[in-house]
Formats: sequence, structure tokens, C-alpha cells
Amino acid sequence: MTRYALAIFSVAACATVALADPPFDTNLISNPGAEEGPSSGGGLVPVPIPGWSSTSNFTVASYGSAGLPSASSPGSPNRGSQFFFGGPGPSNTSSASQTIDVAAGAFEIDQGRVDFAFSAYLGGVAGQDDTALVAAVFNDAAGESLGTTNLLGPTNAGRQNTTGMLLRQRLGDLPIGTRSITVIVSMSRASTTVNDGCADDISLVLSLGLCPADWNQDTGVDGDDVIAFFGDWDANQADINEDGGTDGDDVITFFGLWDSGC
Repeated sequence: MTRYALAIFSVAACATVALADPPFDTNLISNPGAEEGPSSGGGLVPVPIPGWSSTSNFTVASYGSAGLPSASSPGSPNRGSQFFFGGPGPSNTSSASQTIDVAAGAFEIDQGRVDFAFSAYLGGVAGQDDTALVAAVFNDAAGESLGTTNLLGPTNAGRQNTTGMLLRQRLGDLPIGTRSITVIVSMSRASTTVNDGCADDISLVLSLGLCPADWNQDTGVDGDDVIAFFGDWDANQADINEDGGTDGDDVITFFGLWDSGC
């Protein structure tokens, strides 16, 4: 029996996986620009922020308030009227967080097909060295971290002592096994009695990469992919499950994907 025939026999009983509607190609963050809910105006009073759980005196401020970023300050071209703000003392740090359920994309995530684009506008006020950081923590089904990525806002030197916010962004591969993502916005105060860390337009978008069953990368999953896969399999160049070798487990993995038409 040839390797090809043996492989077909070994996967004959594989079932097709039913797909849910996964959360792709849209900003997953709730209230990403602090436009929902009230503003404290000048940022001196904590306010509730829909979609976020906050600590210390983390709050929302309005563009154009005295001493704060305005509609013409460096920052998002799509800004609204409000933004996230560190808030008054006594703590040197304040934060807000939310957790996003991405379990509907589990099938594609566990194929290693999902990429993330993470971005935010971060900054501060004039020559004050207060800063903002936004982090994403990728959690498994038990809530344990599989990895993190972060966006670090500029210091006053990075802003050239100008009031406003600058774009920070990262691209990467979503860890296999991810079922939720916790996004944390953290503001740090370096001096004065007010934490002037600023953030706006936070975005987290997941997207699909190439389907691994589209072995010949012609944008379709069909018999030509089977032929191409086994050509590489016979040449020991088809480690689709990335375990360091080309063997029957790769055939099972390939046909599981091929049957699903991913």
C-alpha cells in the first residue's frame, strides 16, 4: 500500500467541523473611544465608563478642557468629544479593563490562522512625564494567560513636550488556545497631583490568515490541494501540525481541515 493510499484510509472517518460565526474583521473593544457615558470635563472627577471596569480615579475627560488635548491636538483623526484620562490623585496609577470573549472563533484560532491588530492613541500633557500603556492579555479557556502584547505611550520627550496623543500599534499571531482577551488601559503619574495620561480610539481587530488546507494557495480547497499536500508529504515537507516531523498525524490534521473547507 502506498503512503497516499494509507493516508486516505487513515482519515476516512474524520468528521466535518461545524463553524460558528467568529468575531473577525471588526473592533472587538466595547466603548473604544470613551464616547459612551458621561465625561468629567476637565478630568478631575471619576465617572463610570460603560464597557470598562476602572480602578483608582481613572476617568473620562473632554477635548478642549483647560490644559488638556483639544480637537486640534495631535491624536486620532476620528476622535469624538471624549477620551480616557488618568484622573486626580492620590494614587500614582489608575486603570480600566474589559475582557472579550472570542470562543466563537476557537476553530480558526486553534488552526493558528488568526492574526491580531492592536492599536491606540496614547499621550499626555505638555512637559509632564505622565504616560499611558495599553495591554492585551490572551487567555485560555481556564482564564490562564497564554501571552501578552502591549502599546507603550510616549513620554513628554517623545511628544516633544506637546499636549496630545500619538499612534501606537502592534500586529501579531493570536496564540493557539485563546478563548478570551483582557484589555487593560493603565495611566502612570510622574508628578503633580493629577495623572495626565491620555488614551483614545483603542482598537483590537482579529483577522484570518491563509487556510492551511489551501495547500497550493489558489484561494480554494479542493482535490488539487490533496495532490499538492501529498507531493510535499512524500518529500517530508508537510509538517502541518508543526510537531517537527512529517508523518501520519500531519495527514489527519490536513484532512480535518480539508473536510471543513476552511
